[in-house]
Amino acid sequence: MRAKLSETHPLPGLNVLEFAPIYLPRPMGRFPAVHQASPTALTSGLDPIQLRDWLSQPTSTSAAIQISGIDYPTHEEATLVVNRLQSALIDLTGCKAIEVAAPIAARRSDSDLAHPLPSVFLAHNMSESATKRLKKQSSWSLKTIAFFVYDLRPLIPEFLFPLYGFTNQGVRELETIIKQTLSQPDYRNFTLSLALDNPEFLGQRPDDIFDSLMRSIRVKVVEFVPLGTPIVNVYGKSPTTSPQLWCLWRDVLGDAEYRSSFARVGCRRLGYTSCARCHGADHVLTGCPYGRVLGWYGMRL
Repeated sequence: MRAKLSETHPLPGLNVLEFAPIYLPRPMGRFPAVHQASPTALTSGLDPIQLRDWLSQPTSTSAAIQISGIDYPTHEEATLVVNRLQSALIDLTGCKAIEVAAPIAARRSDSDLAHPLPSVFLAHNMSESATKRLKKQSSWSLKTIAFFVYDLRPLIPEFLFPLYGFTNQGVRELETIIKQTLSQPDYRNFTLSLALDNPEFLGQRPDDIFDSLMRSIRVKVVEFVPLGTPIVNVYGKSPTTSPQLWCLWRDVLGDAEYRSSFARVGCRRLGYTSCARCHGADHVLTGCPYGRVLGWYGMRL
């Protein structure tokens, strides 16, 4: 609930009935980006009936929300999260009719829970302006709960895949190795075949399209203790607007052999990580950038 003046110590001269909720302001620049593993990562593992019902909600007044530090909740956890999240959203937006739903996991034919388990909640019945504001900032932290706000519809991510097997290469050298590999005729032509149907590239020369895509390629080196070797995360702009074709493009590029005359072969990892704090796919908890955001709260059950 929002704090009453009688329950706090307001500054002299404030003539308001209630304080606005205290939430963490956006840092200089912005909050760290959270990278999903695929366009459908948010809805993966949801019960099909629930997913159908959620997708029927207007995107202009609803949002998918992941809770910082909470994966698939137990029944008791779900009740607590729903209450806290609903209260926080009402305080932030002033929309009294907001409803929040917890995820229901899909089940396999043997009635066991399917994996991966979903971690997304749905908030709906918000005003269009409130929904737009929540999604624009995306990362929100209050004293009782912190969360990330997204569209429920598929969104093509910038994160492509993690590679391992490289040693002693700097970022520039790694980017050069990756771009040289992707510029080989087979990979170049495959990428362009997807880009030519993208309205964004309409009327552009193939060479210019490919050059712009290669300019977007960047890497980030992160430590990953279990493997005993650095992980090289690869990011880049998609040549296509189709989530299905993006997955195909990512898999083809991820299965390529990345090699230099001084490096061992870099291999795509078989699976993606999932951060226990922000749910990002390009790091584990110890490497989460939100662990370094001053004032960032997590859900305390």
